[in-house]
Amino acid sequence: MKLVKYTLLSFALSFALFSHANESELKNILSDAKTVYIKPEALDRLIIRLRPIEENLNPDLETDILEAYKVISDQYAANHHYSQALDVFKKYIQLKDFISGRDYLLAIKFRQDSVKELRTALGAEIMNLKNEAEMLQIDNDYLVSKKQNFKKYFSFIIITLSAIFALMLTSFAVKYFKLHSQINEFRDAIKNLHGVATLGSLSQGFISNTNEKINQLEEMLEQLKNDVSHSPGKIDQMLTGMKNELKDFSKKLGTGV
Repeated sequence: MKLVKYTLLSFALSFALFSHANESELKNILSDAKTVYIKPEALDRLIIRLRPIEENLNPDLETDILEAYKVISDQYAANHHYSQALDVFKKYIQLKDFISGRDYLLAIKFRQDSVKELRTALGAEIMNLKNEAEMLQIDNDYLVSKKQNFKKYFSFIIITLSAIFALMLTSFAVKYFKLHSQINEFRDAIKNLHGVATLGSLSQGFISNTNEKINQLEEMLEQLKNDVSHSPGKIDQMLTGMKNELKDFSKKLGTGV
């Protein structure tokens, strides 16, 4: 592991030193090429010095090397060496086209990558929106179904409660009329007994006992009236008690006690 780190560090250091050396050399070449009245032979040597720099071209030095080729081409032309000037100018054009084409390709690749990323992001967003739309549709269908079921069950409950309430009212009405009929019959029986007692067919003690029974029966009637709307089950119980009282009273009437 240490060896790998050392190798990478050495390579990075060597590359940095090499790039710095090329930068210094290119500056010297460019300075020499701008010398006034430079000889063609000196320009030839400058071309030779430019070749290794061009082979290991650093993107940071591209502008300087293009300028160097352009200056050398102009210097050849100034010395009337037009053929060499044309060759160097062609080299300048080729290198410039290469750099421009490479930059253009890099720009296209960057745009393509950007479009691809954008398309991926848009695709993911569209998919998320579709999923959200599907979830909303499911929720909407569920709510609609729940609302319909609620309406159906609520209507059924209302109808059921109405039917139960109607049955309760009918039951109360039947019991009330039955009770009212029994009370009338009981009143008639009391009137007959009171008539017998008035005519003197019974003794004074029996009359007193009869009045007491009548008072008890009247109290029971009042209690029945109060309990009609509160405890329908208690009504039957009290009617049974009243019937038993009448039976006892009839027995006493028959024995003359």
